[in-house]
Amino acid sequence: MRELGVAVKTLDRLHAKVWIGGNDVIVGSANASRNGLPGDCEHGANVEAATLSQDPHLAREITAWFEERWEASSEIEDRHLEQARQLWKRRGSSGGRGYSSSLIEEMQKPDSRDHFSSLRLIAYLEEGVGEEADEFVGRNAGLYYTDDQWQEFGDEKPWYEWPRADPEWPHTPGTVFADFSCPVEGGEFAFNGFWQIRQGPNILLEGTRLTLLTKLPHFAGYSLSRHEQATLASMIRRVVAQLNNEPDDFGSYIDESLLEFWEREHTAR
Repeated sequence: MRELGVAVKTLDRLHAKVWIGGNDVIVGSANASRNGLPGDCEHGANVEAATLSQDPHLAREITAWFEERWEASSEIEDRHLEQARQLWKRRGSSGGRGYSSSLIEEMQKPDSRDHFSSLRLIAYLEEGVGEEADEFVGRNAGLYYTDDQWQEFGDEKPWYEWPRADPEWPHTPGTVFADFSCPVEGGEFAFNGFWQIRQGPNILLEGTRLTLLTKLPHFAGYSLSRHEQATLASMIRRVVAQLNNEPDDFGSYIDESLLEFWEREHTAR
């Protein structure tokens, strides 16, 4: 569809199935796929349901609903398709929808190294959120996130920030971080999830520079197990102690490829 010039977009957590053609509207449960629309005679098929409406008023309401979500979504890019291919490949080999939970084990496989080399590890000392940044993002959250996304963040702040006078952070949109932080200098590190830099430029406020983030449920279908999180946290603490708790120019103790960090520090243990 992209090659034909059709705009195709993606929206986190979107699960609705809606078809709109003029005043004809279909709302249902089935995916537009071979498995989702097999027909009544297909053995083992899911039981699906849908309703067809030709009410012009309802069509206008649903079209407005669609437009809101279209504006909040992001265009599909090559990186999304590559990630989907990898997930689909693993889905087929596992016989279902389950994914391996061992990211560390998977990323060390020779045929996976190139794919996981883009995942970065970031570790830093937690600091108070800047008032200017907090007020700006809170006031303008609707420009960057859907209501559901914003609610899911809870107390988490979906951005990294620095003083505006600092040099510009070199990482580009699409970069994913395995995020670790500690509450006090010399403290224990904890895993905060996978965070990806959103599309768009950094936000420059009067005294602060912001990079907006999206939280991911996994990286390429793999998560860090509790054991892996604890092992990495221990490695990070040792490395940070060797650095005398000195951060880099952007306030990070560690900001490098997770694969390279693991191979170097695991060997050094």
